[in-house]
Amino acid sequence: MANDKEVIQKLLKIAENQQKIITKIAQNLATQPGGVSSSWGDVTDDVAAKLATIPAAKGYKIQNAEIGSQSGSLRGNILTPKNDTNFYDVLKALKSLLIGNSVKTSDGESVKVSANPQDVSFTGMS
Repeated sequence: MANDKEVIQKLLKIAENQQKIITKIAQNLATQPGGVSSSWGDVTDDVAAKLATIPAAKGYKIQNAEIGSQSGSLRGNILTPKNDTNFYDVLKALKSLLIGNSVKTSDGESVKVSANPQDVSFTGMS
């Protein structure tokens, strides 16, 4: 009988330690930017369609674009024509089409882009 009680007490201690570990992992994940559910969705096609509506963007292509599903932050790369001088005008026009509006991911999910212009960034590449 005494052995059974000791075994149960040890099992309870193990369960308590496991719960402490699970709690600590959950707390660490919650303090990371975006938490556990922060994932990036591919929005390349939708951003490319918006870019195509900008007259000054002739010869531009979206190499890739992705959005943080929780934060609404959008980032991407734009391929520019050689000797291009319109990049900042095109970037400004593209951002105005994106900021605060929704975009569709490759999975068909609609995600709202952050209203903060600093959360939308593109890198130009020729």
